[in-house]
Amino acid sequence: MFSERQSLASTSLPKLALAAVLALALLHLSFTLSHHSRSTSFSATAQLPQPTDGGYIHGALFLLAASSTGIAFSMILVNHRSESLDGFVQLSKMFGIGVLLSTAWIHLLPSAFEQFSNPSLDPYWKEYGTNHVGLFALIATFIVQRIEFSAKNAMSQLNARLDARTSIQMESGDAPCEETPLIAPATSSSYPGNKEVTVVLLEIGILFHSAIMGVTLGVSPSDAFSKLIVPICFHQLFEGMALGVLVGGLNVSKSHKRVLWGLYPIATPIAVGIGAAIRSIYNPDSPAIILAQGILEALSAGILFYNTYVELMSEEVVHSLKFHTYSHGFKQVCFLAMYLGAASMAIVGIWV
Repeated sequence: MFSERQSLASTSLPKLALAAVLALALLHLSFTLSHHSRSTSFSATAQLPQPTDGGYIHGALFLLAASSTGIAFSMILVNHRSESLDGFVQLSKMFGIGVLLSTAWIHLLPSAFEQFSNPSLDPYWKEYGTNHVGLFALIATFIVQRIEFSAKNAMSQLNARLDARTSIQMESGDAPCEETPLIAPATSSSYPGNKEVTVVLLEIGILFHSAIMGVTLGVSPSDAFSKLIVPICFHQLFEGMALGVLVGGLNVSKSHKRVLWGLYPIATPIAVGIGAAIRSIYNPDSPAIILAQGILEALSAGILFYNTYVELMSEEVVHSLKFHTYSHGFKQVCFLAMYLGAASMAIVGIWV
């Protein structure tokens, strides 16, 4: 019976992952159509010095290697987890929290403000200006909170139905083995279904960010491309480590974890390839492109803010009984790991 509950709880993961891929595909399609419709007005952009096709391929491979290395580190860490490694896993999780927060504060939010303050935007969007950043981030937090609430409510109803079935079986003398409830009675975010949704939504926000970053890199001229590729590789490495540890901690099948682990490394290289394919018709001053980037970056920032503060920093640290059992010294080391994670991404923000 417990395996049935676990299976039912995790069936939404592939659907959410596929939804993320579909969203990215639609984003890239909108970019391509928008650029094509304006191709006659910015032929000068196509004359900028561009890296060779081999340079794009090598850059995409470097990004794939960096992202895969971060994810692989997390996979090895989680798959070989033992009591002796629990402390290191906790430090890695804290480092990841810092990385995700710094990504939202340093990489997403300022970029969204920059897009909504761009003078090329249509007058309608200029009227409310940079307030749109807060508006879309706020919308994202409301959406994420509602999705998590709906997921938790669905889990509660599922438990109620399965418990009723168990009661009927016990009354009829066909009682099953003792089971662990799908949703624990404790009031925390340790609900398996709730945590799964949280991590999937985090990955969706990260994938949006990776897509924008990859397309931007793909359409960059040669001098900017060569300067950006190294810091973006470090960005992907740190972010992959952070995401991988969270995915590894989910109570789902290995196949579902592989899907979530596999989506992240390929997102940015694919986006680089798409950017390289459309660079001859790319217009960085297109109002549609500026608006799309600003909205998606604000939404991604809202997703990362909500999930990192509410589901990770608060529930994994402040309200975690396990964390409070650690020694005072180890707690300080954990906080230091979080600050180092934030600092690492802040330093990368000098270039990216």
